[in-house]
Amino acid sequence: MRKLSVVCVLAYVLHLTSAWTDYLTFDSCSIYSIHNVNNDKSYVVNWNGAHIDTFSCKIGFHGFDYDNPLDEYKVCITATTWDLKNSHIYMKYWTGLNDELKKMYSQNSYDSPTTEWCAEPGDYVDVELFTSPDGFDQGQITISVTAERTYNYGATVGAIVGGVIGGLALMFIVVTAVIIVACRRKRSP
Repeated sequence: MRKLSVVCVLAYVLHLTSAWTDYLTFDSCSIYSIHNVNNDKSYVVNWNGAHIDTFSCKIGFHGFDYDNPLDEYKVCITATTWDLKNSHIYMKYWTGLNDELKKMYSQNSYDSPTTEWCAEPGDYVDVELFTSPDGFDQGQITISVTAERTYNYGATVGAIVGGVIGGLALMFIVVTAVIIVACRRKRSP
Protein backbone atom coordinates (compact mmCIF):
# COMPACT_ATOMS: atom_id res chain seq x y z
CA MET A 1 0.00 0.00 0.00
CA ARG A 2 2.83 2.38 0.88
CA LYS A 3 4.60 1.72 -2.44
CA LEU A 4 1.43 2.66 -4.32
CA SER A 5 1.16 6.03 -2.56
CA VAL A 6 4.84 6.78 -3.29
CA VAL A 7 4.26 5.98 -6.97
CA CYS A 8 1.20 8.28 -7.03
CA VAL A 9 3.15 11.13 -5.44
CA LEU A 10 6.01 10.68 -7.92
CA ALA A 11 3.57 10.65 -10.85
CA TYR A 12 1.97 13.87 -9.58
CA VAL A 13 5.35 15.58 -9.18
CA LEU A 14 6.36 14.45 -12.67
CA HIS A 15 3.14 15.93 -14.07
CA LEU A 16 3.77 19.24 -12.29
CA THR A 17 7.32 19.44 -13.56
CA SER A 18 6.32 18.56 -17.12
CA ALA A 19 4.09 21.66 -17.40
CA TRP A 20 5.99 24.73 -18.49
CA THR A 21 5.58 28.36 -19.43
CA ASP A 22 7.27 29.92 -22.43
CA TYR A 23 8.07 33.62 -22.59
CA LEU A 24 7.46 35.70 -25.70
CA THR A 25 7.80 39.40 -26.42
CA PHE A 26 5.93 41.76 -28.70
CA ASP A 27 9.23 43.56 -29.30
CA SER A 28 10.72 40.91 -31.58
CA CYS A 29 7.79 39.97 -33.74
CA SER A 30 9.00 39.69 -37.31
CA ILE A 31 7.34 36.42 -38.36
CA TYR A 32 3.75 35.50 -37.48
CA SER A 33 3.55 32.17 -35.69
CA ILE A 34 0.91 30.10 -33.92
CA HIS A 35 1.74 28.64 -30.51
CA ASN A 36 -0.09 25.63 -29.06
CA VAL A 37 -1.54 26.09 -25.57
CA ASN A 38 -2.86 23.28 -23.35
CA ASN A 39 -2.97 22.10 -19.72
CA ASP A 40 0.80 21.58 -19.72
CA LYS A 41 1.91 24.57 -21.82
CA SER A 42 1.19 28.26 -21.30
CA TYR A 43 2.75 31.55 -22.34
CA VAL A 44 3.61 34.91 -20.85
CA VAL A 45 3.84 37.66 -23.47
CA ASN A 46 5.57 40.91 -22.55
CA TRP A 47 5.98 44.36 -24.11
CA ASN A 48 8.43 46.68 -22.38
CA GLY A 49 7.71 49.89 -24.30
CA ALA A 50 10.06 49.26 -27.20
CA HIS A 51 8.98 50.63 -30.55
CA ILE A 52 7.77 47.98 -33.01
CA ASP A 53 9.12 48.70 -36.51
CA THR A 54 5.96 47.66 -38.32
CA PHE A 55 3.73 49.43 -35.73
CA SER A 56 1.98 46.17 -34.95
CA CYS A 57 2.87 42.70 -33.81
CA LYS A 58 0.50 39.73 -34.00
CA ILE A 59 1.07 36.45 -32.15
CA GLY A 60 -1.26 33.47 -32.61
CA PHE A 61 -2.41 30.84 -30.13
CA HIS A 62 -4.42 27.64 -30.47
CA GLY A 63 -5.58 25.16 -27.85
CA PHE A 64 -3.99 21.89 -28.94
CA ASP A 65 -2.06 19.01 -27.38
CA TYR A 66 0.04 16.72 -29.60
CA ASP A 67 -0.17 13.96 -26.98
CA ASN A 68 -4.00 14.10 -26.96
CA PRO A 69 -5.02 15.51 -30.35
CA LEU A 70 -8.73 14.76 -29.91
CA ASP A 71 -9.05 16.85 -26.73
CA GLU A 72 -10.51 20.33 -27.12
CA TYR A 73 -9.34 23.54 -25.43
CA LYS A 74 -10.33 27.15 -25.23
CA VAL A 75 -7.61 29.80 -25.09
CA CYS A 76 -7.80 32.29 -22.19
CA ILE A 77 -5.95 35.59 -21.89
CA THR A 78 -5.34 37.64 -18.75
CA ALA A 79 -3.51 40.97 -18.73
CA THR A 80 -1.37 40.93 -15.59
CA THR A 81 0.43 44.23 -16.24
CA TRP A 82 -1.22 47.13 -18.04
CA ASP A 83 0.58 50.46 -17.86
CA LEU A 84 0.25 52.69 -20.94
CA LYS A 85 1.43 56.31 -21.27
CA ASN A 86 0.21 56.87 -24.84
CA SER A 87 -3.37 56.69 -26.11
CA HIS A 88 -2.16 55.52 -29.55
CA ILE A 89 -1.11 52.12 -28.17
CA TYR A 90 -3.76 49.45 -28.13
CA MET A 91 -4.19 45.70 -28.16
CA LYS A 92 -6.72 43.65 -30.10
CA TYR A 93 -7.87 40.06 -29.60
CA TRP A 94 -8.96 38.31 -32.78
CA THR A 95 -10.50 34.84 -33.12
CA GLY A 96 -11.09 32.35 -35.87
CA LEU A 97 -9.32 31.85 -39.15
CA ASN A 98 -11.07 34.93 -40.58
CA ASP A 99 -9.87 37.24 -37.78
CA GLU A 100 -13.07 38.34 -36.08
CA LEU A 101 -12.36 41.19 -33.64
CA LYS A 102 -13.45 40.21 -30.12
CA LYS A 103 -11.80 42.74 -27.77
CA MET A 104 -9.82 45.95 -28.03
CA TYR A 105 -7.97 47.63 -25.17
CA SER A 106 -6.22 51.00 -25.02
CA GLN A 107 -5.35 53.67 -22.48
CA ASN A 108 -8.82 55.20 -22.92
CA SER A 109 -10.72 51.91 -23.05
CA TYR A 110 -13.58 51.43 -20.64
CA ASP A 111 -12.97 47.67 -20.62
CA SER A 112 -10.59 46.57 -17.91
CA PRO A 113 -7.75 44.59 -19.51
CA THR A 114 -7.01 42.78 -16.26
CA THR A 115 -10.11 40.63 -16.52
CA GLU A 116 -9.81 37.20 -18.03
CA TRP A 117 -11.20 36.62 -21.51
CA CYS A 118 -11.60 33.18 -23.10
CA ALA A 119 -12.28 32.32 -26.71
CA GLU A 120 -14.70 29.64 -27.81
CA PRO A 121 -13.39 26.05 -27.73
CA GLY A 122 -11.32 25.27 -30.82
CA ASP A 123 -10.85 28.92 -31.85
CA TYR A 124 -7.54 30.26 -33.01
CA VAL A 125 -6.70 33.45 -31.10
CA ASP A 126 -4.49 36.27 -32.34
CA VAL A 127 -3.23 38.94 -29.97
CA GLU A 128 -2.10 42.06 -31.81
CA LEU A 129 -0.31 45.02 -30.26
CA PHE A 130 -0.31 48.35 -32.11
CA THR A 131 2.24 50.98 -31.16
CA SER A 132 2.17 54.67 -32.02
CA PRO A 133 3.59 55.90 -35.32
CA ASP A 134 5.25 58.85 -33.55
CA GLY A 135 7.58 56.52 -31.64
CA PHE A 136 6.38 57.66 -28.22
CA ASP A 137 5.93 54.17 -26.83
CA GLN A 138 6.14 54.24 -23.07
CA GLY A 139 4.55 51.63 -20.93
CA GLN A 140 4.50 47.96 -20.19
CA ILE A 141 2.05 45.15 -20.95
CA THR A 142 2.24 41.57 -19.74
CA ILE A 143 -0.40 39.00 -20.65
CA SER A 144 -0.76 35.41 -19.57
CA VAL A 145 -2.08 32.95 -22.17
CA THR A 146 -3.49 29.68 -20.83
CA ALA A 147 -5.91 27.01 -22.00
CA GLU A 148 -8.85 25.24 -20.38
CA ARG A 149 -9.72 21.75 -21.56
CA THR A 150 -13.36 21.65 -22.65
CA TYR A 151 -13.46 18.06 -23.93
CA ASN A 152 -11.40 15.10 -22.69
CA TYR A 153 -11.48 12.36 -25.32
CA GLY A 154 -9.66 9.82 -23.12
CA ALA A 155 -12.15 10.24 -20.28
CA THR A 156 -15.07 9.87 -22.69
CA VAL A 157 -13.66 6.67 -24.20
CA GLY A 158 -12.86 5.37 -20.70
CA ALA A 159 -16.42 6.03 -19.56
CA ILE A 160 -17.87 4.26 -22.61
CA VAL A 161 -15.56 1.25 -22.26
CA GLY A 162 -16.17 1.11 -18.51
CA GLY A 163 -19.92 1.30 -19.09
CA VAL A 164 -19.84 -1.51 -21.65
CA ILE A 165 -17.68 -3.75 -19.45
CA GLY A 166 -19.80 -2.94 -16.39
CA GLY A 167 -22.99 -3.62 -18.34
CA LEU A 168 -21.67 -6.95 -19.59
CA ALA A 169 -20.57 -7.92 -16.07
CA LEU A 170 -23.99 -6.99 -14.67
CA MET A 171 -25.72 -8.95 -17.43
CA PHE A 172 -23.47 -11.97 -16.71
CA ILE A 173 -24.34 -11.80 -12.98
CA VAL A 174 -28.08 -11.53 -13.70
CA VAL A 175 -28.04 -14.41 -16.23
CA THR A 176 -25.98 -16.55 -13.82
CA ALA A 177 -28.42 -15.83 -10.98
CA VAL A 178 -31.40 -16.74 -13.20
CA ILE A 179 -29.74 -20.00 -14.25
CA ILE A 180 -28.92 -20.90 -10.62
CA VAL A 181 -32.49 -20.19 -9.51
CA ALA A 182 -33.90 -22.18 -12.45
CA CYS A 183 -31.62 -25.15 -11.71
CA ARG A 184 -32.59 -25.14 -8.02
CA ARG A 185 -36.30 -25.13 -8.89
CA LYS A 186 -35.79 -27.99 -11.29
CA ARG A 187 -34.06 -30.11 -8.58
CA SER A 188 -36.69 -29.45 -5.94
CA PRO A 189 -39.41 -32.15 -5.80
